[in-house]
Amino acid sequence: MSKNLALLAVFFNLVECSIDEVNKLNLVAALFLSGDPDYLKAFDPHQMRALAYLALRLHAYGYAISLVFFGFVCLILGNLLFRSGYFPRTLGVLMTITGLSYLTIGFTQILVPAYAGKVFPIMAAPAFIGELSLCLWLTVKGVNLTKWNEKALLASQRATSRRIITFLNPREIPLNGIGDRHEEAYVCSCVLRAPAGVVDRLGRAAALGTTEKHTRFD
Repeated sequence: MSKNLALLAVFFNLVECSIDEVNKLNLVAALFLSGDPDYLKAFDPHQMRALAYLALRLHAYGYAISLVFFGFVCLILGNLLFRSGYFPRTLGVLMTITGLSYLTIGFTQILVPAYAGKVFPIMAAPAFIGELSLCLWLTVKGVNLTKWNEKALLASQRATSRRIITFLNPREIPLNGIGDRHEEAYVCSCVLRAPAGVVDRLGRAAALGTTEKHTRFD
């Protein structure tokens, strides 16, 4: 798992949502142009229809741009799902395919719009399957809680060991002849193997900044 990748996905998602929301104004503009208020009498019917069509075209391009960002979101999400261990790797692969599909649709609409009508039906099917699979899995099965709890416990133990290692001077702990290069790894392994009460006591002491320097772990 990568915190930076997760934050990047959130950033792309915010950009995508912002573009999509602002882009909806083009639909509102087309709706206004299809009405019959007095201020529109300055335009003849052909001009109003042309302006309404222009607003719809702008919406199509804006949607394509937002879809590109959403495609990157799906790519990153697929990578995170594949590496997390909390979900089947198949979901990660499907979401990666979903991201590639959305990128293809978006770039086709922007760069070669003449082929957008042909590409969309082909690429929309795998994108739909990927998103639907993830939604159904989260609704029916959810996260693998066993692996989630295991990783959460391990992360907590490592955080405690880092606090203790930072506070203690490893040279004052008996290292049984292990070389200096392996001292930190040895202290970390001692912390992970120590009884829970000892680890908790040292962890609290490290947080407070007071402890006995010659505490033994074995």
